[in-house]
Amino acid sequence: MGDDLKNRAFIRRILESPSGEPGALANKLADQRYREFARTFGFADPGGPRTTLPPRVEMIVSKWKEQRFGQALGTVDANMRLALHARSEITRIAGEAGTDNGRWFAVLGAAPLRQFFLTALGLPPAFSAVDIDKQVDTLRARLRSLAGVGEVSDLRDGANVEKLMRNFFLRSENEPRAGFQASALSLLSQAASATALSRRF
Repeated sequence: MGDDLKNRAFIRRILESPSGEPGALANKLADQRYREFARTFGFADPGGPRTTLPPRVEMIVSKWKEQRFGQALGTVDANMRLALHARSEITRIAGEAGTDNGRWFAVLGAAPLRQFFLTALGLPPAFSAVDIDKQVDTLRARLRSLAGVGEVSDLRDGANVEKLMRNFFLRSENEPRAGFQASALSLLSQAASATALSRRF
């Protein structure tokens, strides 16, 4: 949640609202990370906090370790940190209910994720000035050319995400550090697999 965690009153309101109620603060905010945040802990939900469930605790700890790993990588290689953030966000958005266009709009509405996709799909920063519907059409076409699929929801398949990740590194500015990136990417994949396993519970 970044710097928002410093606003304790705001975070408390998020956590004290039942995650299943449409009127809850987390469900009114455009940023769906707050909804996931409230649902993950479930402090005000029927049945009590989800933190009493061992699998949920394991998932929370796994996510925390993944984030700390990304922060550590970021001190060495900014592209690795961006890639780790992108992997987590892609997984979240791909699994959410909604329309295909809505998921693409969510990608374009998050600056780090948009940067990741533009780099991975070989598009210049100026592409952001193009009409939004044209951007979505172009991203679909580029993704289909790269991975054989055209929707964000298709990126629930780890193999498709790997193609996107590898293309990102190929197009990034750190090719001389390919050995480091390959090792870190392997660790990222292991972390993602552990998180996915925990989410089943």
